[in-house]
Amino acid sequence: MISPLILFLVAQTISIIALSYIGVVAAKRHTQELQQEIETENPSLETYLRFAVARNYLGYPSRWSNLWSAVLIGIPLVSLVINYYVVSIPGFLLFFLQVNVLYPIYLALSIGNTIGSSAYSFLRTVFSDAQAVRIFQISTLQRHEIAFLKIREALLQTLPSVLYMEAVALLLMLAPSANLYYLLALLFIFCSGAFVILEAVFDTPLYALKNKVEQLANTPWAPLAPRIAAWEQVGQVKFSSVLIQQDIREIPGVSVSGLLKPTLILNEFFLRHSDWRQQDALIGIAIGMVKKRMALHALLNRLAAWAIIAASVLLFFFSSLLPASLSSLTIAAPWIGMFIAFDVIKARSDRQTTKNLTEVYRMASFLTGDPNAVRVALSITSLFRGASAEQVQQDGQIQKLDELAQESWARAPQADEPVPTVSPESFDPYPLTVPLNQATAPGPVPTASYRELTLPPSPISRQERKWPM
Repeated sequence: MISPLILFLVAQTISIIALSYIGVVAAKRHTQELQQEIETENPSLETYLRFAVARNYLGYPSRWSNLWSAVLIGIPLVSLVINYYVVSIPGFLLFFLQVNVLYPIYLALSIGNTIGSSAYSFLRTVFSDAQAVRIFQISTLQRHEIAFLKIREALLQTLPSVLYMEAVALLLMLAPSANLYYLLALLFIFCSGAFVILEAVFDTPLYALKNKVEQLANTPWAPLAPRIAAWEQVGQVKFSSVLIQQDIREIPGVSVSGLLKPTLILNEFFLRHSDWRQQDALIGIAIGMVKKRMALHALLNRLAAWAIIAASVLLFFFSSLLPASLSSLTIAAPWIGMFIAFDVIKARSDRQTTKNLTEVYRMASFLTGDPNAVRVALSITSLFRGASAEQVQQDGQIQKLDELAQESWARAPQADEPVPTVSPESFDPYPLTVPLNQATAPGPVPTASYRELTLPPSPISRQERKWPM
């Protein structure tokens, strides 16, 4: 009979070659499709937004991810059916139903899928995104710099995942009943959890390795420093540093990195296409993220996911000690249980994230006294990421901000004026924006959150506002 290790290496080699080839073919085809949006050498923002929508729509073939999910449930179910409802099982089939053969093969397919999607992402970024960066003047990054960033990203994200799956497969193929391998499994799980915590602690340095960032003082946006400091004082939050990001993978507008000492990260492309009201809104959002401890919640969700994986690994080894009549059930339980647990954790995480973001956007609105600017800033960042105008209009968070704007509470002097922006935005028939060239001089930063001010004005309906038509 073939050695499980040899079978694993063969399955892994074949899956890596096959799925990488699929990734290369998909990247070539999608690059050609994206060329239709950028080959005109038209640097207008409207052209970029069409490119962003097309780029967001295309990706590594999702049917392969769906296949792995089907296999994740299907393999243990087939194992159970064969063991309990089929009287005679060929020896060759029994060999493949063993723990140290069946699941390493699945991991080999997962490794191939991970490497194939990484190859797709790298090629599309180098041949399509790099050209878009130059044409749309997203940043000053050259093609070789973008390629180097993708390589570093793969080493920091894809490689650890691959090594993790390799380690689990090797532990499964070794004698799981020996005490030595139980100790190795426990040590491996401990190291995995420690890695997640260290990654959270060193989040900012790792972010700087995967993305092109510069200190605020070393960029043309250095004059923003006093205003950011003033908002920090109002929001009672202190950022350890402020970085300006140049990137095309995802234009977040704003993000916060670091668990203990948060770092504010602003996107240079967004800054060039926004006015002071939108910039204030994003700074307010960043302050809300820190106060709601979004980084801590993300860490806890990741630790929960790793705990599920760790428990599944331990159950694999435990199953080998049980009688053969129960082994099939215990083999299936870890995978089915892990799949269900991941779904539960993801659903809970999504609900918590949505709830936290709703509160963050409310905090930013109350802090700046300008809910319309918060709404417009979020709409613009969504458009830059590749969302369509219809998706932005249907966003539940955007609609909640519009409802907040109808409530009665103290506002900034500019709150009832349309927001200058590069892309027209409206809610119902009433416009929220005017062209960016109508931006006014920055207003003063308040001494306290507008929510804390007394004697709020009466609410103003949209019909009463004098919107420019």
